[in-house]
Amino acid sequence: MDQAAFGQISMEAPLTDAPATEALQAEVLQPGAPQAEAPSPEAPQAQAPSPEPMPKAEPVVKAEQSYWEAEGLSARMRKARAITLYLLDPAMASLKAVDEAQLKDSGCEYSTEDAALIANFVDSIERSSARSNSFVLQFEPREAVYLALGGGSEMKLLFEKPYQNQSEVLGQINGQPVTVSKSLVEGLYRWAAKVGHVRRCESFVGRYR
Repeated sequence: MDQAAFGQISMEAPLTDAPATEALQAEVLQPGAPQAEAPSPEAPQAQAPSPEPMPKAEPVVKAEQSYWEAEGLSARMRKARAITLYLLDPAMASLKAVDEAQLKDSGCEYSTEDAALIANFVDSIERSSARSNSFVLQFEPREAVYLALGGGSEMKLLFEKPYQNQSEVLGQINGQPVTVSKSLVEGLYRWAAKVGHVRRCESFVGRYR
């Protein structure tokens, strides 16, 4: 066989197949081939909702009793069968301190057994903001109230006249020293104006009619 024929036979000889490993590698590297996804991190566990705070209980507010209620005087006053009030002219000046006897002798007297007027008096006196005190000053009564209670007992209230530079008035209730609001004396004048007329005290009582 000549060399030309041998070269023709060599060029026309079929190529052998590629090894299996190379074919597998070519398949893996082909573009667009699906790739394994990385495992996703675990989702955080849902936290349990924190318990709602318990509602706070409302504070219990205790209503403060007035002096009259705390001392048991309010109910006793409302059982009064009669009231007698003595007033002394606040403009009257005396050479010596006035005592209870002089007040009753020189003052104007207002007395009633009317149940409606008694109830009106108690309502007025209970608004006087009375409170216990222990004053040692000289006490000069200018207003005196006597309540006739059942069984022959009596309640006595004595008060000084109001002074311009003082917001409270000194007094005594059955001998117990107290202070009351300054408006109490004016309340006594208003009450006296409903009870009757006493000429000597019309100068300061009559204006409240």
